[in-house]
Amino acid sequence: MDEKFVDFLKREKELTEKLLMLSNRLREALMSQRQDLVEKISQDQHIITAKLKEMEERRLRYMVSKLSISRVEASQLRLSEIEKTVEGENKIDLRRIRIAMKKIVAELQEVNTTNRLLSNRAKNSVSNIISTLNSRNGRKVCDVKV
Repeated sequence: MDEKFVDFLKREKELTEKLLMLSNRLREALMSQRQDLVEKISQDQHIITAKLKEMEERRLRYMVSKLSISRVEASQLRLSEIEKTVEGENKIDLRRIRIAMKKIVAELQEVNTTNRLLSNRAKNSVSNIISTLNSRNGRKVCDVKV
């Protein structure tokens, strides 16, 4: 692979790093119960995810044309396999990107798991509060529909 392929990967790495940063900010917003920030960060994540998908699609199209392989084959090709076929500076860049992406994706998965737990706990807490307010030993404490 050539310099253009490495550039695609660098841009994907940058977008993934932004996604990780946003996920960390989301965790902080969830812990501090800042709903306004949660919504804003979620919108930003959606935008970055769309850009990341577009960049991945461009990289796959480039691989299909450059390597004369099918799209399925291009999507299944691992960076470690590509790295074996490359020499020189691009090989070093590919290795760095591969190692960095592996680390970033692992961190992103961990943060997203934490965020999922935090949001589920918040949802359960709100459900319990509403349940308590609506019914207490058969008598209603608060007669408000939510």
